[in-house]
Amino acid sequence: MRAGGMKYRLQTLRPVYTSSEFSSTDIRWVEDKTIRAERPTMNGRNVMAIGEQFAAYTTRYNVRINHEVDEHWRVQELGGKLYNVVNVIPNKDRGMKTLICEAVDE
Repeated sequence: MRAGGMKYRLQTLRPVYTSSEFSSTDIRWVEDKTIRAERPTMNGRNVMAIGEQFAAYTTRYNVRINHEVDEHWRVQELGGKLYNVVNVIPNKDRGMKTLICEAVDE
């Protein structure tokens, strides 16, 4: 593992599910830890939705395997975009895991 490539800082956000009095589930995002990551790829494309074009960004981050980040969490680059973690791919040979992320449109 090359520690010099871990130049991005990510704030991890974990979901906390609460149910309201009307039986609906609310999601609240709680800040967890700030971790270092390597970003090997980032892609952007246009998506047609509801008759309009939108920019859609996807990226991959490599983080150390001992960091607790799971699917359906969120990560945010410090000073940058907010992403949903779609998949987590472990790579035990390198001692890392790859986070497949999509940008959040809010």
